[in-house]
Amino acid sequence: MGTATNDTEASILITKANYGTSHLVKINHTQTKDIGQDEYMTSPTFSSGGYEWEILYFPHLDDDDDPEAAYISFSLTLTSEDAWDVRAAFDLSLLEHDGTPSHHAFRRTSYCFSSQGDSFGYARFIPRSELEDDYVINDCFTLLCTIYIAAGDSSGIAQPQSCSLGVPPFDLHDQLERLLKSRERTDVEFVVGGESFPAHRLILAARSPVFNAELFGSMAEASMKVIKINDMKVWVFNALLHFIYTDRLPLPEHDVVPETETGDVSLAQKETVFAQHLLVAADRYGVEGLRVICEERLCKNVNMESVMSTLDLAERLNCVGLKDVCLGFIAVPKNFLRLALSERYVSLMQSCPNLLCELQEKVSRTSAFKDIVPLK
Repeated sequence: MGTATNDTEASILITKANYGTSHLVKINHTQTKDIGQDEYMTSPTFSSGGYEWEILYFPHLDDDDDPEAAYISFSLTLTSEDAWDVRAAFDLSLLEHDGTPSHHAFRRTSYCFSSQGDSFGYARFIPRSELEDDYVINDCFTLLCTIYIAAGDSSGIAQPQSCSLGVPPFDLHDQLERLLKSRERTDVEFVVGGESFPAHRLILAARSPVFNAELFGSMAEASMKVIKINDMKVWVFNALLHFIYTDRLPLPEHDVVPETETGDVSLAQKETVFAQHLLVAADRYGVEGLRVICEERLCKNVNMESVMSTLDLAERLNCVGLKDVCLGFIAVPKNFLRLALSERYVSLMQSCPNLLCELQEKVSRTSAFKDIVPLK
C-alpha cells in the first residue's frame, strides 16, 4: 500500500447521508495535486453496519501500460478493533455537478474483510482527467459510499478472551438447523421435484420478503398447506432453505451439486454452478445476504469457461458489480480474441446489444479488469 499524507482531515470531510448505510465523502481537489505517486489520503473514521471504516484516496496512480495516463483510486478499509471476517458489499460513486450519483463513475463489489486494516477497492476508478473535467466543482468533488453488511453477520466482533459469568456460545444458527432437520412444529410443506420440504412460515417470512407476501399476504399460498414449486431444482431449494435457517451455506459446497448436473468437471466449475443457481434463487425470494455471497463467489471464479454464462446471469438479475467484473475479464485482449469467436458470445451480444456497448467502453479504457483489485 502507498504512503499516507499528513493533514488529511483538513481536505476530506464526511457527511452521513442515510444512517448506517451511506456517507458522502467531500474531497478538496486542490489540496491533492501535490500528493505523489502511490501516496494516499485517509478520511476520518465513520461508522456503518456496526463497524468502523475509512476511505483511502490515491490521487495519482500511473498506468504501467500507458505512462501518460493517471488514475484516481479508492479503497474501503475496515478499522474496527477485534473484528474479522466481515462480509460486506459496497458502492462507490462520484456525484455529478447537480448532486446526483454518476452512472459512469460508479463501482459495486462485495468482499470479506478478514480483520482490522484489511482494504479492498479500485486501483483504476477513473482517469484523473475525467475527474477534473466532469466532477470537480468549486475545487471539490464528492464520493458517495454505501455499505451493506451481509444479513445476520454478527461474527465480526470478537468476544472477550474470558468471562467470569460463563456466557454460553451463540448457537442460534445451529438450533435453527436442528429445527429444520427435525421437521417439528412445521406449518407449511413445499414439494420440489417430488421431494417434500416441511418448514415454518414465520421463519421464512422473517428472512424473505417474497415468502412473507406469499405466506401471509393476499396470495393463494397464504391458505395452502402444501405448495408446489415446479421451476427449481431439489438441491437448490434445499440449499436455499439451509441458508434461510442458518445464514450459511451447506458444506462442502461442491458436494451439493449432483454429478448429473455437471458431469466430470473441476471443483471450481461445480462451485460456479452452485453459486449461479443459488443467485437465481436468492434474487427470486429476496434473500439479500445470499445474493451478496453468491455474487462474491462468482466474481472470484470468473474464467474462460464461466464468464459468458455468469455475464448472462448478471445482466438478467441486474448484478452491476458482477457484470462489471465479467466485462472487464472479456475486455482483456487475449481473452477477447478467444471469447469473441464463441457461439455463446455472439448469441449474448445479439440478444443484449447494450452489453456490446458497455464492453466497447471497457476496451477503450484499457485493462478495465484491473479496476477491481485488493489494495494491500
